Amino acid sequence: MSLEESRAAIAHQLRRRAANLLSMFDGAVFANGASPYRPLLEHAGIERADIERLVRDDGVDGALARLHAAGVYVRLDELKGLVPIRRGSLELAVSPADFDNPLGASHYVARSGGSGGAPRPTLIDLTLVAHDACYFAVFLDAFEVWERPTAFWYPMPPGNVGVKVALWNSRLDRLAGPWFSQTGFARRAESLRPAFLTAAMWAMSRARGRPIPFPSHTPTEQASRVAAWLDSSKRAGRPALLASTPSSAVRTCFAAEAGGLDLEGAMFRLGGEPYTPAKASVIRAAGARAAAHYSMSEAGLVGAACARPEHVDEAHVALDKVALVTVPNPAGGDGEADLLLTNLLRGAPKTLINAEIGDAAVVGERDCGCPYSALGLSLHAHSIRSSAKLTSEGMTVVGSALLELVEDVLPSRFGGRPTDYQLAEVEVDGLTRVRLRVSPRVGPVDEPDVVATVLATIGSHGRPERFMAGIWGNAGTLEVVREEPRATAASKILPLDRSSA
Repeated sequence: MSLEESRAAIAHQLRRRAANLLSMFDGAVFANGASPYRPLLEHAGIERADIERLVRDDGVDGALARLHAAGVYVRLDELKGLVPIRRGSLELAVSPADFDNPLGASHYVARSGGSGGAPRPTLIDLTLVAHDACYFAVFLDAFEVWERPTAFWYPMPPGNVGVKVALWNSRLDRLAGPWFSQTGFARRAESLRPAFLTAAMWAMSRARGRPIPFPSHTPTEQASRVAAWLDSSKRAGRPALLASTPSSAVRTCFAAEAGGLDLEGAMFRLGGEPYTPAKASVIRAAGARAAAHYSMSEAGLVGAACARPEHVDEAHVALDKVALVTVPNPAGGDGEADLLLTNLLRGAPKTLINAEIGDAAVVGERDCGCPYSALGLSLHAHSIRSSAKLTSEGMTVVGSALLELVEDVLPSRFGGRPTDYQLAEVEVDGLTRVRLRVSPRVGPVDEPDVVATVLATIGSHGRPERFMAGIWGNAGTLEVVREEPRATAASKILPLDRSSA
């Protein structure tokens, strides 16, 4: 794919939004007897002809808003299969697999970095990976980094972001540099399939003349290795591009400062967790710059970093791929709204129609004049935060999964009541931490044992959860503080406190 072909592909799908939405309803809902959306539509008294009329009269986004008002949507806990769908007299038991997109192909299987109760494979259609490569091409051009040496610091499979970044570069005929991986090959039978996938992909890419790097185990405490590669690129006269999470980028900058390494002019392509002003200040202080993208395993790229942003995490919503319905968030900041996502492309892993994704943002139209805007992508989102989940080091745990910890596991093991425990996401020197508040009323506790218990509980649910717990454990993400959990304005103590985020 060339840059011009990439632009043309995005513009083509943008023109087809209405047709693609109707096609998704036809193939993934009405022709799919297992789709949870069929009973939702039937309960709301909505037929296929009604949807076509709504799209014709109100457009894609207006039609989806009307469907949401009629009860056609999915909550986060329902999407994860943690609770049944309940709308009035309708009650429907669902599992994550019920939302798999039957229109897409399963070229390989990755694992979500989220925690919600059961192992969740993500079926990857390479046509969607190829389309996201088009956005990567526009990014490289918009930020003038196409010719730069490129590396990435993402986990190897079963994590799927590192694989995608490798394939994007190959799709654009770019020779990527090292693949630093926070995880390595584990000596367990369940690791054989991801190891085989990685080795086969590496061998096949070399045979096809578009070699991708083999992942090199580089845990978070070895950030100096990544910083040294960026420093060597700078000294060679070619400041480099590194794709990673915001937390990993901050660690790289700290390692460079500690080792006297030069990151002046380096570029970070970030995603996987919120990019905040505090993280941005650390990167700027190192002489580097960064651009934040918004993605999720159920949809791939959702927002592409604006090249002329007014906010550090401002992104163009990928309207050719997705549609967003916003719902006011009374507990959020000025203009912040909860996001409901709809997938439009056949290659999407999940059939999502007005699906709550646990994120909130400020969304609005703006003509920024950057290359994404020139393609017609005028809807921007910024101040993107997780409203119903914790997100750190590119790993996610949904809010409902925290109930098991604070209401059962921790009180039964260490004493106290459910209201004596609370999790919160905070920033410490630009690094995202997950802070577990334990009320002093509980009495003395062994803090390392508390951390180990939390990680073990999360990891006990399956392979993706063990993967996530390992990342958080190695990064020292979770810490215990002895203070009272914070109450909301309504005097409620929630398991997840967003006020500190």
